[in-house]
Amino acid sequence: MANIFTTIPEKEPISFYKGETIVWKRTDIGADYAPSSYSMVWEASLESDGSTRFSATVTESGTEYTFTLDDSATANYTAGDYFWVLKVIQDSDSEKLVIDSGKITVKDNYFATTGDTRSHAKVMLDKIESILENRADADVSSYSIAGRSLNKLTVEELLRWRDYYRAEYKKEVAEFRTGNNEGSGRVVKVQFNDIS
Repeated sequence: MANIFTTIPEKEPISFYKGETIVWKRTDIGADYAPSSYSMVWEASLESDGSTRFSATVTESGTEYTFTLDDSATANYTAGDYFWVLKVIQDSDSEKLVIDSGKITVKDNYFATTGDTRSHAKVMLDKIESILENRADADVSSYSIAGRSLNKLTVEELLRWRDYYRAEYKKEVAEFRTGNNEGSGRVVKVQFNDIS
């Protein structure tokens, strides 16, 4: 793994934790949008609430643009999934154009939070497994009280939902491992044919 204090990544991060300083650079756009004639704006908005936004500080050097999210600012960001855009501004007439976009996730700082840090998939998987452990086979799936009917999920329905959330959670773990250069945890089998 490269030292990220001295080796600046050349692309936006996929995710980061609140309270971190995040720096990246773009060396792929300076040839078309030279800092002498253009400036850049990088801004992200929360998918569930477009009014919740943050932006990066942009510095220019030669044909490179460097983007910084300061730790004192990121500490106050709302955790969640964001949609980001990179806009170029033409200095001569202030016209703006979106030249790149993507998604980024702001994660809670695990060392600063005292709340539940599990993902939705993990919470649901844990709840369903808890229900299955405490449920008797003869459990009543529906009943009526004072004219109101109540239904519970059957064991078969719970098992289907458990399998769904188990797969979602495994996908999250694989993405986390891949993002941290740990591999996906999956085994890939390869067969070679003898051509002699």
